[in-house]
Amino acid sequence: MECLRREPVESLLMLPSGCVQDHWPSSLQEFILTARSLVLPREQKSPQSFLPNSRVASIGTVLAQGMNSKKKHEIEALSGIVDAIARSRGAKTVVDVGSGQGYLAQALSFEYQLAVIAIDASSHHASVTNTRAERIKKHYAAKCVEKQQFKVPRTVTCHVLSSDTLAAVTLDACQDDHGEHITETNNCNQSIPQIEQPNHSIPQLVLAGLHACGDLSVNMLRVFVSCEQVQALVSVGCCYNLLSEDTDTCPGFPISKAAKSSKLVLGKSIRDLACQSAERWRNLTKEMALQNFDIHAFRAAFQMVLEKYFPEVSRLSPSIGRQGKALRRQRLRKVMESHLAMGKADDLSYPNCKEQNMNTDGSLPTEPTAPKGAVECCSNELCTGFNFYTSHKLQLFWIVCFSSL
Repeated sequence: MECLRREPVESLLMLPSGCVQDHWPSSLQEFILTARSLVLPREQKSPQSFLPNSRVASIGTVLAQGMNSKKKHEIEALSGIVDAIARSRGAKTVVDVGSGQGYLAQALSFEYQLAVIAIDASSHHASVTNTRAERIKKHYAAKCVEKQQFKVPRTVTCHVLSSDTLAAVTLDACQDDHGEHITETNNCNQSIPQIEQPNHSIPQLVLAGLHACGDLSVNMLRVFVSCEQVQALVSVGCCYNLLSEDTDTCPGFPISKAAKSSKLVLGKSIRDLACQSAERWRNLTKEMALQNFDIHAFRAAFQMVLEKYFPEVSRLSPSIGRQGKALRRQRLRKVMESHLAMGKADDLSYPNCKEQNMNTDGSLPTEPTAPKGAVECCSNELCTGFNFYTSHKLQLFWIVCFSSL
């Protein structure tokens, strides 16, 4: 690792993409190149390249309300793919698993006239989906010259803790008009009557999910395999770091017989690392990279603070909440915008702690001060290499710590 400490930031950013330097040890070069060779390709392809009969409908301003450009692109592409697959399998009903605020479900309903059941664990999301769908329905009805019956997505509130829960709720929702289910089960070996004895009154289904988190994607796979009514599965998984392992019931990983027989165990650190993409780092500017390095270093040092000053919290394996994450992103954006505006993109140094940590209104943050003795903690042998904590970035580090707590 010593050779990497002396490398410029630009070389480090290209490292995940498989770019090595001749003067690096051969073992390091081999490891990087081998790891890169195992990465799945991420080049974007047009849906028409693998689904010739698919069409991608452009989402109008009303349907796209609340979406950022990334979400709009995802919904347009995925809804067209789901529609093409549903038509090819003769399915007219789509079950949107982990539907959130219903963006995918509404695109499928209003643009492609598919019957959609939107399943999500949050009753608030269901309420937002219903309200939004009724508003969109009025817009589409006003646009139509001929009278047309627009179907809005049906919402189901359900905590999907196993594939059996998902299968039972999915099949039940196709026959039931109530649309409110609060179900919990942990036994993945429990038999589901609807699976063993298919009800022919239930329509053919397509199971779909955009950013189906962690084990939710795995449960969708299990339902697709075991449930005869599910004709196709279209899933874009996310948060692979949240996959469960070493459970007595149904682990999210491994699920194949081959992986199980190999006794392969990933562990949380490897799952976290797998969520990183080489492209994301490769496309960062030097300034953004340095800010990211700071945040990651803060998180590592924060773990040390937890273990020393808040051991009871550390034992619970806490995750950083949205509030702390949002604050860090906001600060990162403000720092970058400030530097770009002043034409100091290549100079991230600050004259003093006060200037760096000043709010936009010129006042200083009012977060609590560091615990007694905490500064000394960063001077011991465990903190070698983190000298900036004892200089101009120390206050920012504590802001990150307390926003996370």
